[in-house]
Amino acid sequence: GARLFCAPCHASVVLVIDATTHATMTIPTPVHGQWKWTGIAAHGSLLFCCPRHAASVLIIDADSLTTALIPCSAVGGDTWAGIAAVDGKLYCAPNWASSVLVVDPEARTTSTIPCAVAGVGRGPQWHGIAAVGSTLYCAPHAAGALLLVDDDADRARMELKMVNFQSCYELPKGAQAEHEG
Repeated sequence: GARLFCAPCHASVVLVIDATTHATMTIPTPVHGQWKWTGIAAHGSLLFCCPRHAASVLIIDADSLTTALIPCSAVGGDTWAGIAAVDGKLYCAPNWASSVLVVDPEARTTSTIPCAVAGVGRGPQWHGIAAVGSTLYCAPHAAGALLLVDDDADRARMELKMVNFQSCYELPKGAQAEHEG
């Protein structure tokens, strides 16, 4: 039957809920502590949890009900917040990190895409990420702009773009606004 899996933020276990019977069970993880993982994205029958304070991505195997870890270059806490899948890769929004975390679920490796934006890495910037087509949108937490991660046509590189918030608001009559596409 259908099951729901909950990322273990403060718990040392993954909570699994049977959507039909509402029965619950847990799957142990090898990491204890607070604010470990937030958000889940699927790749096949594997679920991946975004590292927030953890130094690894948590993998939950929905078939075998086991967990595994992928080490990542996490430095400090509140590193990334939110995870989304696009074109066979998973991406985590930079919260306090100065880069987007990229997870290759097949190779079980991570890499990063630097955010060359002033102020990134010095406070909570983005919290949450969603995919529309091959574009990822990172929701602002304290950032003054939306962060977009765009796949280019050959899928070999990523490009980061900032979208100014003010373009989302109606300007007062007579005000000039620059539109950036």
